[in-house]
Amino acid sequence: MISYNGKNRCAINTLKTIYFDTPEWTPCNVGLMPATWMKYREDLEEIVLVHPRLFPDYQRDDVAFDFKELPNPLYELGHFVDCWGTVWENIERGLGTLDGRFDHDDPASHHPVLLDPEAARARHRIDRYQGLGPCR
Repeated sequence: MISYNGKNRCAINTLKTIYFDTPEWTPCNVGLMPATWMKYREDLEEIVLVHPRLFPDYQRDDVAFDFKELPNPLYELGHFVDCWGTVWENIERGLGTLDGRFDHDDPASHHPVLLDPEAARARHRIDRYQGLGPCR
């Protein structure tokens, strides 16, 4: 087990959570998808502002409701191929995506596909997205 000595309270709690070692509290965060902001706009902002414990760093006008630029290409409408070769499908701008390799109505179609990430990058010419998730 890792030592907790010299670590701050939040770090200790996170480590205790990871190790199932009776943390003081359950770490969590709340995120709102761009599509939610696009639809509910100022009404959603008012809800966020009255819950500072859930959204401690949020300030009025922190979000541009129209999202001319989305924070991640996976929120864009259509298909996106990541550096691992996974084709992500999105049916509406601002929503999350689904792995397009599977028929999501047929669980039997779900099977792991292992790809060489370097070959996927070359094949799909996606070097411009290197900053995404585990592809760094």
